[in-house]
Order: sequence, then structure tokens, then C-alpha cells
Amino acid sequence: MQGVKIGEVTDITLQIDPKATKVYKPVVIEIDRNTLTSKEGTTFPRAMTLKEREANRDKLVAAGFRARLELQSLLTGLLLCGFRCAS
Repeated sequence: MQGVKIGEVTDITLQIDPKATKVYKPVVIEIDRNTLTSKEGTTFPRAMTLKEREANRDKLVAAGFRARLELQSLLTGLLLCGFRCAS
């Protein structure tokens, strides 16, 4: 995220919507919550339920958090998952 490793990609899939003629590439990431801290340096509390995890995800997305695949190397074709957060 903004050049700082905060986790890793655990899965990438390809979804095709023939009605809308669109292709989606959902990226599943695992974030090391110890790399994200408050201004005071404290880690965020662990979300235990699915509902809490979904609420945390929705807050990050609402704040502008996005993941996208980018080409890391034209030579090898390796992909890099990049994150950005709108400010």
C-alpha cells in the first residue's frame, strides 16, 4: 500500500459476466494487521465475526482502499498487486 508491504495475495480468479460483456479479476488479499496502526502506534482490534470483517472491509473501501493488478515486468509477465488509498 503506497509502497509498503502490508500483506500478500492469496488468490486471483477470473469472472466473466456475459450479459454485461465484462471481465472481473477479484484479488483476495491477506493483510498483516500489525502493519496497519493508528496515529498513536496501536494495532487495530482483531475482527472476530464475518460481519465485523465485512464492516472493516467496507470502511477501507469507503476510505478509498483499492487493489489492482499491475504488470511488474514486461520480460517475465509477472503481475504485482498494488494497493492505493485515496486521500
